[in-house]
Amino acid sequence: MGFIDMVYTKIKRNTTGTHHVSPAHSPITKLSCLYFNATSLVNKMSEFKTTLCTLDPEIVVVSETWFKEDSLMEVENYTLYKKVRNSGNGGGVAIYIKNSIKSIEIASLRTQLGEQVWCSIIVGKEKILIGCQYRSTNTDRLVSNHLTRLITTAKNLVDSKKFTDLLVFGDYYFPQIKWSST
Repeated sequence: MGFIDMVYTKIKRNTTGTHHVSPAHSPITKLSCLYFNATSLVNKMSEFKTTLCTLDPEIVVVSETWFKEDSLMEVENYTLYKKVRNSGNGGGVAIYIKNSIKSIEIASLRTQLGEQVWCSIIVGKEKILIGCQYRSTNTDRLVSNHLTRLITTAKNLVDSKKFTDLLVFGDYYFPQIKWSST
């Protein structure tokens, strides 16, 4: 299982551009995020739980969970937000938020079209919108456009000050383009 581990750093915008806010001046001193494509988390739950105990991230985002409604997917000390693929095999996305962080699913962004899940966390004065999307190789244009519109909607929610920041994770597989030399 390959992981991408990152630490959230607050960026402050001003009239001259952007600059990083040092952790001493930011209400968030550390927010550890872990993202990976599981290609079946169902078969890797033991390794997954061990990794969480070792790394202790606040946010864990997973694409291709392969969860079914009856899968054992809960993790102690974490709240789970998920989207299970309704038909066929594979797919699915999940966001695990440590229970020590106040979180809530953002139902207004949940749709039946596409594989995606959205939640919000509150850390100090920050209200951060978090999303995870998965676009498989056989996703049609309608779903692809929908996933793109959801990211735009999420950005608009941040721009309108409903959230202070936006974190979007995911896998976006697109068909290979064959270029002609003529």
